[in-house]
Amino acid sequence: VQLASSTGPDLLSLPWRLVAFQICLLDAHLFYRISPHTLLPHTGGLTDASIRASTDFFNYLSRSVEYSILIVDDQAGRVRVLGRWSKIAKALRQLRDFQGLAAILAGLSTPPVRRLTRTWGSLSRRATSRVEALRDLMDPQDNYAKYRAVEDEGLRKEEISSGDPDRDTDVRYTDVLWTVPFLGVYLLDVTYLRAAIGSQKARNAGPGQNSITLAQDPRILESLGRLVAFRHSSSKYPEFPPPWYFSIRRKGGSGGGPGASDGSGVNASGGVSGGSGAGPGSDGWPNGGGRSAQEEQLLIQQRVITHFLLTRPWVDQTVVDEMSRVREEGKSGSMRFDSG
Repeated sequence: VQLASSTGPDLLSLPWRLVAFQICLLDAHLFYRISPHTLLPHTGGLTDASIRASTDFFNYLSRSVEYSILIVDDQAGRVRVLGRWSKIAKALRQLRDFQGLAAILAGLSTPPVRRLTRTWGSLSRRATSRVEALRDLMDPQDNYAKYRAVEDEGLRKEEISSGDPDRDTDVRYTDVLWTVPFLGVYLLDVTYLRAAIGSQKARNAGPGQNSITLAQDPRILESLGRLVAFRHSSSKYPEFPPPWYFSIRRKGGSGGGPGASDGSGVNASGGVSGGSGAGPGSDGWPNGGGRSAQEEQLLIQQRVITHFLLTRPWVDQTVVDEMSRVREEGKSGSMRFDSG
C-alpha cells in the first residue's frame, strides 16, 4: 500500500468546536428528513432512502475518522489526531448529537485503529479518560440503558387517554432539548419487536384469535413517539453555534449545556467566541435583520468545515487494514504526547 502524506494537519488546523457543530448540523438535517414510520418495514435490504442517507453518512464519518488517523506518518501526529477526535466527540455529546457521537466512537473502535497500541498508549490520560467515558455512555449493555437515560433528559413524557378499549393510556412525548438520537438503537428496537410480534402471531394463529400488528404495538408506538418528538422539535438546531457552546469551561459540569467540561472555546483554535448565552434549545443570537460581522466570519468558517467534512477520501477495508499493519511496525516507545 502506498501511504500518502498526512492529512492530519487539515483536521488539526480547524476549530474543533466548529467541526463538531457542523457534523451536528449535517446529522440533524438527515434526521429531520426521516419519517419515523418508515422504520416499520425496515430490513437489512429494504430501507427507506432517508434512513439509508443517515446510515451512509454514519459509515462515511466512521471511515473518515479511521483514515485521518491511519494516514498520519508519525506516531506523535496520530496521537494528536486521535486526541482531536476525542474532543470533537465530547462536543457532540454536549450538543446531544448522539448519531455523530456514535459514528466517531465507531471509527475509533475499529480493529485497524484499536491495533495502534503504541498510539493509544501515548495518548494523554485526559484524552483516554474522555474516550472511555463516552464509550461507557454508548455501551450497548442492558439495551443501551445509559444512553437511553441521557436521551430521556431531552424529552417530557405524559400519559394521555388512548381511545383504545384494550389500553387505558398512551404515552406522548414532547421535546425539551435539541437532540439527534442514535438511529441504530431505534432500528434495533423495531427489528427485535418485529420478531417478538411475529412469534406472538404464530402462537395465536387460529380461528377467533386476534393478533396485534407492528404499528399497533404500544412498545412500537412509544419508540416512534420519541422520534416524532425529536423530529418535530420546536427548538431545532440554529444556523450558528450558540454563545454558551463557546463559553463552556475547561473545568465544570459534565452535561450538555453551560458549565459542561472539556476543552477550550473556539478562540483557542482560531475561531470566534460568544457570550454566556442560553442553553440547548435557544440559539442565543439576537433577533433582527441581517448578519453581524461575527456571524459572517462564522458562516465562512462553517462552509469551509462542511466542505472539508464532505470531501474526505473513501478507502476500502483492505486498505485501512494494511495501513494499520504498516503504522505499527517497529518497537514500541514509552513517551506520552500531549493530545489535549
